[in-house]
Amino acid sequence: MKKYELTQDSILWEGRTLFRIRRLADSALGGFVEHEGNLSHDDTCWIWGDAKAFDSARVLNDALMFGLSQLSNNAILCDRAQMYSNSICRDNAIVRNFSQLYDNAIVEGSAILVGSAQLFGTSSARDGAFIQDGLLFGSSEVRHSGRVLGNSSLNGTTRIENSAVVEGRANLFNVAMRDYTRVYGNPSLTDVEMRGFSSVGDSAFVSNINLQENVMIFGDASVFTFSGGRQTLRNNVKIYDSARVEASPFSPTICDNNARVFGNARIFGGMTQILNNGKVYGNAVIENARVIDNAQVFGNAYLAWDTTVNGSTILSGDVRISHGFITPTIPFMFE
Repeated sequence: MKKYELTQDSILWEGRTLFRIRRLADSALGGFVEHEGNLSHDDTCWIWGDAKAFDSARVLNDALMFGLSQLSNNAILCDRAQMYSNSICRDNAIVRNFSQLYDNAIVEGSAILVGSAQLFGTSSARDGAFIQDGLLFGSSEVRHSGRVLGNSSLNGTTRIENSAVVEGRANLFNVAMRDYTRVYGNPSLTDVEMRGFSSVGDSAFVSNINLQENVMIFGDASVFTFSGGRQTLRNNVKIYDSARVEASPFSPTICDNNARVFGNARIFGGMTQILNNGKVYGNAVIENARVIDNAQVFGNAYLAWDTTVNGSTILSGDVRISHGFITPTIPFMFE
């Protein structure tokens, strides 16, 4: 049984003639369709205002369109999904379940939105993106098989692409993720670039940092660059537990090549470096010092001002060293 009819009120839209619909039950006017295949006669789906469905696009089940929203090509809006304002869904995209599009949001390509996914502003899902329950704000974008799962929030210019995954309740602002990178748990990331299998998880805080080649930050760790710059961590670095890394934008790479910082360790200062299997953990503090080449510093150790610890040296306890150079065969040197 039909629930609506096409009226004589028509418009020319992108080279197509669209017709306003009228509901037969109460004569309520709706939006525009190109043909009756665009809006199912079953269930309660409807097109309101000046919203438009055309080409082979379909509105099914209890889905609703409002405002000036557009559904075109082979796109599908189904279940209880809704479109508002100037939002667009096109190509082979599917928006379903309780997903919603607002403002100038765009879903296109073969993107899929499920669960309670919501897109606001000029955010978009493109080219094989999959979003389940996630929230996109600003001009954030998920594309090229990127995935957003859970109740994560993406804002600013965030980009998730090339099979990168965001899951849990993460908060991302101006973050670029690509190449199988992963964010999970409920971390907070601001002005971060991730690539090459790197990951951030649990309750970690990361800001103004580049993560390259399998860098892992998790637990309650905090890693950030101060003074508005951006440092780079690379090559299998792991920072976790409650460790705190404060990088300087003007210093050389602060962590590289299998470096480990964990426990309650804190490292900071413009000349600090943890490199080449160097480990800092426990309650150790490293300020403008270097731990390199398999060296370990832990306990309540404090290293400062041009101190270098290398080789297989192990420093622990309450040792405090400044202006020293320490190797397995050279005794402590102080100035």
